[in-house]
Amino acid sequence: VTADGKSYTWTTFSEPSVTLSLDKTEADAGTEVTVTLTATADNVSGEVTYAFQYSTDNVTWNDITATDNTATQTFAAETRYYKVTMTNGGTTKEATAKFSAIKFHVIGSWDSWAAHNEVVEGSKTITLEANKTYEYKITNGTWDLSWGNDGTMDRNNCTDWSFESNNNAKIKTDEAGDYVFNVSRNAEGKVKVSVTYPELPTPTYDVTVAGATVFTMGQNIVLSGTWEEKTLTV
Repeated sequence: VTADGKSYTWTTFSEPSVTLSLDKTEADAGTEVTVTLTATADNVSGEVTYAFQYSTDNVTWNDITATDNTATQTFAAETRYYKVTMTNGGTTKEATAKFSAIKFHVIGSWDSWAAHNEVVEGSKTITLEANKTYEYKITNGTWDLSWGNDGTMDRNNCTDWSFESNNNAKIKTDEAGDYVFNVSRNAEGKVKVSVTYPELPTPTYDVTVAGATVFTMGQNIVLSGTWEEKTLTV
């Protein structure tokens, strides 16, 4: 800056800062995952050191072995909180990041979309009424992430549906009972859903002759004596 024939200069000193990034930020709960943490410092000079930690509850912290500004963890995916402490001279700064373990949930019109039903060990059982068409989606427990499908599932078409759209999937029921929603990922990483329908009851038919019940379908019948051949329409 020049004023009154004189030049003035000044220097602005910025505070050191640090950021923490993850190469992966989410995975399906329980799947094996490797996460690499990288710390990046700005406005530093001289020696810089980093200390990495993780926590599963954001309260109790555990140290992570690091190499310079990076650290790596391999674990069965669960939600973890990460923190790096950067020291530069007499200045200490922190940065945090979060890894999210996605737990699938089934949510649907059977209860007016009220409950996100968590899928445990790959499946969730929902009790449904007979002769209904329900709409549903798979979520991550909130509406932050959801998966749908454009089709309608029924008893004869209920295996390995790939959920790729944001529309509601539909399921037609023929019997009242427990319907098991099986949720996973396919080889392409897309959400896959199949439904195990309740078993159909064994049909029974009474065969009568002259108004008297002779036998019921499904029974083992032993005939003896003399019989005249007749044609029965059931």
